[in-house]
Amino acid sequence: MRLRYVEGSVAEFHARPIPADLGEPEIWLFVPERPALVLGSAQDQSIVDATAAAAANVDVVRRRSGGGAVFVHPDRCLWLDVVLPRHDSRWVNDVRTSPLWLGKAWSRALAEVGLLAQMYSGGLEQKP
Repeated sequence: MRLRYVEGSVAEFHARPIPADLGEPEIWLFVPERPALVLGSAQDQSIVDATAAAAANVDVVRRRSGGGAVFVHPDRCLWLDVVLPRHDSRWVNDVRTSPLWLGKAWSRALAEVGLLAQMYSGGLEQKP
């Protein structure tokens, strides 16, 4: 896999296109320039106190995929996107099962450095 180091705004990173002609798997190591609260594609913006976010110098952005809100900080998190071309043997066209191989790899890597990790592999749940 090729590693790409990317810096910039969280909004720009989420708007970044995934190349249609990706020849080999890539890991995008992203370092955000500022803290941000990233909302899922269907999350209601009203859950955010915009005044408090602005006062704390936190951007509020929306990603194109689902899921819940995630706080991102340049000094406090590791952000990796693993991008697979469709012809890769690990590619699965099912959002529920496609990340399992990567979760298992992370679990093994953490165990090798003495950190125990439990991977959730159950179904997707939507909380009211």
